[in-house]
Amino acid sequence: MKEPITGQDAKDHLLVASNMTGVSTSQLDADEKTAWIFAFGVLLVVATMGNSLVTWFIIARRRLAKAHSCFMLSLTIADFAMLYLEGIFNFIYILDGHWRFGTTYCMIDRFLSELTNAASIFTLTVTSYDRYLAIVKPFFPRSTRKSAVLTIFTCWIIAVTLATPNLLYSNEFILSGEDLTKCEIVWPEQDVILNNYS
Repeated sequence: MKEPITGQDAKDHLLVASNMTGVSTSQLDADEKTAWIFAFGVLLVVATMGNSLVTWFIIARRRLAKAHSCFMLSLTIADFAMLYLEGIFNFIYILDGHWRFGTTYCMIDRFLSELTNAASIFTLTVTSYDRYLAIVKPFFPRSTRKSAVLTIFTCWIIAVTLATPNLLYSNEFILSGEDLTKCEIVWPEQDVILNNYS
């Protein structure tokens, strides 16, 4: 497990991270917090209900499950993971500007953020392509459940590969002047332009 960075090193690393990600170390005022809580509450309810309905529909009608149902199930899994394993923790982090979940979960959180985003995007892409083929070339053989599962597995493996650097380079930064702990990704190079390119 990595040790949190403290003191001047933390400030230097956070400056680099802030330049890369646009992260601010300031906290939200009361009105901003109220807006965030309301917006996240609506998002939580709508996303939970919508993804639960899709999951229930696919599982309850397994005999009708086709390739596109597998793609939708993969998408709901990515959405649930994003919401409950990553989104809630980042919501709390945004509210008070202080990371309270430890170095290990900082690494996991940043990994999950990239993983769920990439998995969602790749799943939507293959779903769109599958639907495109069904409409434009209706007499071509359709995707089977087996090929859909293999495609989904490939999407998730690529997403894990893309997210691995976030796991390796995320860390906590304890800012002594502000008594706040930050969780950010800091690449080994100190050159911001090179970092963004990487």
